[in-house]
Amino acid sequence: MTGLLRDRLMAKLSGFFVFSAALLAAIGLYGVISYMVERRRNGNRIRMALGAGQQSIIRLVLRENRLRL
Repeated sequence: MTGLLRDRLMAKLSGFFVFSAALLAAIGLYGVISYMVERRRNGNRIRMALGAGQQSIIRLVLRENRLRL
């Protein structure tokens, strides 16, 4: 019976660490993308002032960051 309890505990701990790793990875990706957007903010404002729509700016940012990540 103790073997079964140990296996359950290991499964729960493994699941917790997998969830924690995925959460940290998502937070890291968000941080990198937000940093890249912040660096390009003035250029994006100029594009919007010249008539670019919000959707085209979003597509541009996502396309550029996809290549970098």
